[in-house]
Amino acid sequence: MIGDAMRPRYAVIAILFIGRTLAAQAGCQSFARAVADVSIDVAPISGFVDVCGKDADLCQRLTGGFPTGVVTLGYFVASAEWEAHLSNPSTNFAHYLIAQVAGHMTPADLPGFKNYVHTNNGAVPDHTELPAVLKSQGHVGLGIVDETDSSISFGTIMLLRRGAEPDPIRLIATNSAVVARGHLLSLYVYREMRDTADISAAIRQTKEWLGCVRRANATSGMSR
Repeated sequence: MIGDAMRPRYAVIAILFIGRTLAAQAGCQSFARAVADVSIDVAPISGFVDVCGKDADLCQRLTGGFPTGVVTLGYFVASAEWEAHLSNPSTNFAHYLIAQVAGHMTPADLPGFKNYVHTNNGAVPDHTELPAVLKSQGHVGLGIVDETDSSISFGTIMLLRRGAEPDPIRLIATNSAVVARGHLLSLYVYREMRDTADISAAIRQTKEWLGCVRRANATSGMSR
């Protein structure tokens, strides 16, 4: 048995442990959406707001180039960038997350998709049409950045030219295919690259978001 003198110490340890656990989970938001006959929480990481819930016209412009069959569940922009947009609508977003239901794929297709990604070292073509203001200048693959039984994530650095701006924009993009509640989701993290630290930050956010989705949908029996 724990002596009376030791109980305060164990109580402090327990409080610290609980506090750290809550802090670790405080970085996830709840954002549930109905997909077919189930509710899926895409649980974006904290610090982002859903554009589609605030501006339907802007949402349409941002998502209009996605391939047919893709269902967008959320388009989340960094809170500071959204505030800047409200003050100046011409402000371009440089840090955002997109959650979608993956086209015509199901969880049963994930193993085959993983093999495809491995075979191509993460160089998977993206059929999204860029907005007219952007022109592709090429890309550099980052390969596979994370993998579990129920997910795979890969990344690329895209070189884009915006309008008449002389220098191309470097945009880091990670794409995660992840199983949640009987569906296959595509989660995208986009982050403008100013230096190499942004690559690590984008990969870290990718893993954090996957963790949020797993915890939010744990009751579905989602594998790890």
